[in-house]
Amino acid sequence: MLWDDDIMKLLGDETRKYALLKNSPDPNITYEEIKCAVAILILSGYDVKPARRYYWDSKSDMGNQLSDP
Repeated sequence: MLWDDDIMKLLGDETRKYALLKNSPDPNITYEEIKCAVAILILSGYDVKPARRYYWDSKSDMGNQLSDP
């Protein structure tokens, strides 16, 4: 609810502008990719792991079991 469509669009637009400013090709980031990146950042703040590599670990004692709503 805090991250509505307008915020996601703004994040995508500003990311695109930043890439062009840095002389990178246009990243063509989609709305779904922005939502996924924001979700990962929020989740990683709540589910702290001992090392960065463990965020991608699929073992039951390290993984996070999220389901689609």
